[in-house]
Amino acid sequence: MFYTLSAHAMVLAQEIDVNPTPPPGGDRILELVNILGWIAMVAGVAALLWGGAMFGWEKWSSHGEAQAPRRVIAAIVGGVIGSVAGPLMAFAVGN
Repeated sequence: MFYTLSAHAMVLAQEIDVNPTPPPGGDRILELVNILGWIAMVAGVAALLWGGAMFGWEKWSSHGEAQAPRRVIAAIVGGVIGSVAGPLMAFAVGN
């Protein structure tokens, strides 16, 4: 009985070789993803610049609740998530 279980386990433990191929028109999809990545990067830089400007404005006007730290932290967290998304998906797929 143990021999048959170990034989079945060896069959199940074999490595499955998956070679994904891009679909027809995949180069256009990759170009679109690259363009969206550039737009996200420019938006992140703009958000950091806006947060820095808000820091200056809030320091100069010195009234009301400070919103700049939250904006800068949100821009940094968004940048980290955007940076990690590609390598994380490559790891999940197994490349």
